[in-house]
Amino acid sequence: MTVSLSILKSLEIVELREQWAVAFGAPPAARLSRAALLLALGWQAQAKIEGGFNRATREQLSRLANQLKAGWDLRNPTTSPRPNPSAGTSLIREWHGTVHQVLVLEKGYRWNDRIWPSLSAIAIDITGTRWNGPAFFGLRSNKPLKQDSCK
Repeated sequence: MTVSLSILKSLEIVELREQWAVAFGAPPAARLSRAALLLALGWQAQAKIEGGFNRATREQLSRLANQLKAGWDLRNPTTSPRPNPSAGTSLIREWHGTVHQVLVLEKGYRWNDRIWPSLSAIAIDITGTRWNGPAFFGLRSNKPLKQDSCK
């Protein structure tokens, strides 16, 4: 990056977007604020001088990226990954004395002789209240994970 931190602060948002493209090799997201552009560009400038993240931080970021790719909810890192049951899987849930069986299809779910777009829609119909479908059918656990399982 050829622009110093003091100069970055004086640039207009259009110029900051141009600097972003130079620094990161691609244009920034259209909705990225001036403040966010400044923070990222400032960090990038300092990283070039100071050397960037240390090894431990790079490894942690790599683990987080892999967890995100695997379907982890990074906003709540204590929850387990959200598995995607394959077509043909039968999900069974008892609710107020009634057993409900849902068949996973390639696109959607079959329950009560109807095709549904999501497990949440089925859970809402069963309970009459808003539910996270995967949680309702036991596909998502909110139990804390062991520390080493996050690596």
